[in-house]
Amino acid sequence: MTKKKSVIFSMLVLTLFAAVSGAAAPKVEFVEHANRIDVLVAGKLFTSYVHAIDPAKPMVARGRILAKPILFPVYSPSGVMVTRGYPLINVPGESQDHPHHMGVYFTVDINEDNFWGNSTKPLPKIEHKKVTEMKSGLGSGTLSTIAQWVGSDGKPMLEETRQMVFIAESKDQYAIDFTITLKALDKRVVFTDTKEGMMAIRVAPWLKEEKGGKGRYLSSEGKETEKNVWGRRARWMRLQGQTDGKTHGVAILNHPDSVNYPTFWHARGYGCFTANPLGQGAFERSHKVKGASNLNFTLEPGQSACFKHRMVIYDGPRVAEQVEAEFSDYTKPGYDLVYSQDFNDPASIEDFEFTNPDKWLLSDKGNGGGSLQFLGPGGYKPKVRSPAVIGLISDRIFGDFILEVDMQQTGKEYGHRDMCLFYNFQDPSHFYYTHIATAADPHAHNIFIVNDKPRTAIADKTTKGIDWGKGVWRKVRLERKLADGTIKVFFDDMTEPIMIAKDKTFGAGYIGFGTFDDSGKIDNIKIYAPKMETKKSGFFGKKK
Repeated sequence: MTKKKSVIFSMLVLTLFAAVSGAAAPKVEFVEHANRIDVLVAGKLFTSYVHAIDPAKPMVARGRILAKPILFPVYSPSGVMVTRGYPLINVPGESQDHPHHMGVYFTVDINEDNFWGNSTKPLPKIEHKKVTEMKSGLGSGTLSTIAQWVGSDGKPMLEETRQMVFIAESKDQYAIDFTITLKALDKRVVFTDTKEGMMAIRVAPWLKEEKGGKGRYLSSEGKETEKNVWGRRARWMRLQGQTDGKTHGVAILNHPDSVNYPTFWHARGYGCFTANPLGQGAFERSHKVKGASNLNFTLEPGQSACFKHRMVIYDGPRVAEQVEAEFSDYTKPGYDLVYSQDFNDPASIEDFEFTNPDKWLLSDKGNGGGSLQFLGPGGYKPKVRSPAVIGLISDRIFGDFILEVDMQQTGKEYGHRDMCLFYNFQDPSHFYYTHIATAADPHAHNIFIVNDKPRTAIADKTTKGIDWGKGVWRKVRLERKLADGTIKVFFDDMTEPIMIAKDKTFGAGYIGFGTFDDSGKIDNIKIYAPKMETKKSGFFGKKK
């Protein structure tokens, strides 16, 4: 978060808190000690950034050391501790497994070095070096630090730059925004595809799902319990439970600017709650995903990677819609979720109009529920050379937007095997479309403009093509900004676009999906935008 955005956000927090409570937002302040920095909200401890163990207060687990900075303990606004005490303090009745799970922590194995599991050896370790910013304020406070990831050979391999913004969002909800940048120093760093990582919290026993706990996971994809969320991708995850008759919870939100968004989740029923974007291969193989592959995330000397998450700690129950609103606020400054569709309602097809209505139908086989399926070309023939299979979201127009959607290609494999996204659609002869195909050539796997003449490729950057796979759901994201004409397209990896173009020909218009002449399915559409306007379209006619 830039300094300007941080100031604006703090002002918004102050305004919202005052509106709700009738009082000024509480002060977030820091108190520095030799081994830790306490974070106080309205004078009460929220958490502490602990970078060394106080010799006067050793860990209750004998023989254990602190090999990484942590946040511990962490309290809800009402004062309920949401982190497990062990191995730092004794809390009667707690399990004493996995002593390397300490409070809130960020780490993962690298090369042959076990950063994640180490709690007995001096190396490897993540060594806190200094505080670069410690700024108190009304509604929020910022703490920034620098650390080094030191390997088992005693040599630093990564420099970690961390910013933590502690936010008193309301009387019953606090949040921490983590922006963590890892920079490779003088040698190549390879992050192994392991389930053991990365942005983690070990929760109190009452919040776990198993062995007497009353917690329950819920993902942004609508999945519940460890069985259905572990090793799966999701934009956010909520863990909510009860203690002393009251509900409390923790939610972790993954920012789209973070590596390999949306993250996988190492979310265990025994209380290890972790967002792990780098465990791709391990998770996909565990679920026997077709075409499972290692991410093999690598940083060459001097290269950096950014990991961004918001952790929300709250009192009282939170339903999915509330967490989704929090996610929208966190990830899309100036953007709101203005349209979503999961095709679980038979009436959802009425949102669309089609070039060939008889070739479109609702399927009960989606990426979690139903989906919208198209079966290939029909009788529609466009005026100029361009795709013939279009399903347009009718009566809604978008200017600047971010589109996220799940897509599955169901046709046979060949070079032009494709699926398409349509946008800034003015009419059937004036629009942009992105053609995502197996292989690139002058007419495939590019961003195209149709401007009353046959389509023309306009991408400044593209790739050699992609692998749709067989029966595989793919994550696709498209970003459009009218001011500079930017179009960016992402496929599975949300950190590096596969296509980029700039063109200002068309302004606000309609959004749609389809293909040149293939078949496929779409699901879980989400459109974020500063605004959405309603304007009757009626280019093709809706499905009867």
